[in-house]
Amino acid sequence: EQDQWSNELRYSGNFGPVSVTSGVYYFTQDIDYLERRIIPPLAADITGGGTLETNTWGFFTQADISLTDQVVLTLGARHTTEKKEAEVATIPLNGCNFDSGACVFDFMDSKDWESFTPKIGLQWMPDESTQYYLTWSKGFRSGGYNMRNTSPLVAPGPFDQETQRSYEIGMKKDFMDGRVRVNASAFHNDIDDMQRELNLPDPLVGVTQIITNTASATITGFELEATALVTDNLTTQVFAGYTDGDYDKVRFDLDGDNVVTDSDKGLDLPRLSPWEYGATLIYDHSMGSLGMLTAMASFSHRDAAAYTD
Repeated sequence: EQDQWSNELRYSGNFGPVSVTSGVYYFTQDIDYLERRIIPPLAADITGGGTLETNTWGFFTQADISLTDQVVLTLGARHTTEKKEAEVATIPLNGCNFDSGACVFDFMDSKDWESFTPKIGLQWMPDESTQYYLTWSKGFRSGGYNMRNTSPLVAPGPFDQETQRSYEIGMKKDFMDGRVRVNASAFHNDIDDMQRELNLPDPLVGVTQIITNTASATITGFELEATALVTDNLTTQVFAGYTDGDYDKVRFDLDGDNVVTDSDKGLDLPRLSPWEYGATLIYDHSMGSLGMLTAMASFSHRDAAAYTD
């Protein structure tokens, strides 16, 4: 059971060549989680779960500064504070009554986090059909607690924030009086304190799920998409993207051999597919007063990806 409430107050205004947006954001959330398992060969109920209360404040501002008629500088920043309070009943200890929802918690904790996430961007628009851009920004994924704790030997948290520094360069351009549009970008991401859910075998509960900060990694790649109006009735769209990622440092035994070695560092990053590409043809035919008939054929491909660490 989950409920939340959020609100945001913004101010925006123009001051000559500067456009400013500032605001404050508040978010609160309550989660009640309950789980029941019947695992052979014991064929006995084991239960667990927990409660989690979250309170978040965010203060942000961003300014778009027109240096010239063609160049815009973007400066932004956000300061976020979060507090989370958790109560967890570890599943093998069977501390919950599944019918009533009452639990005897073996873990109680709270933690505060703060983060400062800036952004710098530059746009150059040499003409009405062209835009080049360059951005650097920092973001984070909230820290927290594991409400599905399945190991009495591992604390359900807290795991810390995951942080990311992102660099991107790209272009958006129209050709042939707008009949062809091309968007292209390249990116580089540095990720620290990666949050990962590790699924490890366990004779009592079947699988233990551990959420922890496991590693740092670097991810780079590019994306390209193009749309062309071949005739007044026929449109073609193509896209391709490539992503490459590797661990830089590993601080947790990812492969379950009880030591942290190069074999952990050499694993594939979960959910990272190297190549994605595809194409689409769209044909529009006027039916007069009856409307428009549209036919479409499309193909897309995504490479395989690892599921978990």
